[in-house]
Amino acid sequence: MVTHFYATGGQPTDLFEWLQDKAGELVFIAHPFSYAKDTRSWLEHWIKGKLVEKRYYKDWAGHSDLSFWRKDVRLTREWVRNFLPPNPSALERGFDLAIAADALNVHSLRPFHGRGIEKLVFYTIDYVPQRFKNPVLNAVYHWFDSKAVSSVDQTWNLTSRMQKARAERGMPAYTQRTIAGGLFLRNEKPPKKRNLTIAFMGHMREGQGVEALVEAFPAIQASVPEAKLLLLGGGSLEEKIRTRIKELGLTKSVEITGYVKEHKDLERRLRECALAVAPYDGKSDFTYYADPGKPKVYLAAGLPVVITRIPAIADVIKTHGAGVALDQGEDLAPAIVHLLQNPQRLQKMQKNAFALAQSYDWDVIFPKALAPLLR
Repeated sequence: MVTHFYATGGQPTDLFEWLQDKAGELVFIAHPFSYAKDTRSWLEHWIKGKLVEKRYYKDWAGHSDLSFWRKDVRLTREWVRNFLPPNPSALERGFDLAIAADALNVHSLRPFHGRGIEKLVFYTIDYVPQRFKNPVLNAVYHWFDSKAVSSVDQTWNLTSRMQKARAERGMPAYTQRTIAGGLFLRNEKPPKKRNLTIAFMGHMREGQGVEALVEAFPAIQASVPEAKLLLLGGGSLEEKIRTRIKELGLTKSVEITGYVKEHKDLERRLRECALAVAPYDGKSDFTYYADPGKPKVYLAAGLPVVITRIPAIADVIKTHGAGVALDQGEDLAPAIVHLLQNPQRLQKMQKNAFALAQSYDWDVIFPKALAPLLR
């Protein structure tokens, strides 16, 4: 597996973690982005569930993005070549499968496809038709993407919207599959009793709708005085949100945790809440085409999700009775108040949410994704 990397979590690193005790031999290569705190590329080599080697390349801070990309391609090829026999054959094979998490990593692995790498997968998590406003940059992006799709055995799209958009650009449909995002379920059942707390988890930045949630909270509390608001996370809008909470006189009713290091602590706090909100504002195409992980983390905690109908999962949540899907710009307060004031409906949705989460277990998704490639 080869991926670019910024922080823990995400589909490629989840697949790497899932494979560690299942693959006979596993090699994972990660290239940090130029804005990462630690810019050293690294490699992990696992054999039958045990880490036998971890190596780092030198720090690359201060170089241009172009220099990073060149280094990533060169280093990937050098490291992969180290694991291949001089003349791979049926008797002396290299890798059964390689998974590249973006088009540049596909480009890095293409020389080995069929000559040391039996099958190659392009695992794409953020495809959008209009990636750059600059038409030249956008054309370059699509050239690389098209080249990647046409040169692999399979392309894994997070959503059918990605797959449809690629097909509309003339890319081969028969090699493309939709592999939904998932999560590691920890088999911790939701508590029997919850607080009347509304949860928001994630990066406080533009596009996530956290500002709209804060503005809606006074109306929610006017109808449900005991309601609380829990904002799990931090980000570029954190100070602005803290200031607005003071202006609205909500400091006793709203908690902002800031950055939470351990994901299990996030999960524990979520399980204490009554429902969660994913109020995407729809200003970015990324959310429309993507399969955001936040709603699924909510579902796994047994939380009904009040979500704007921007990502495709909003309609899935509505269909399964696991939350409420709102139109873009629709007021959040009425839907949240209705659930808080109707405990029987809220409890039914909590059960539905937890049941829906089971279908997104990586132990369900990854075997289905890999089976056709490894038969």
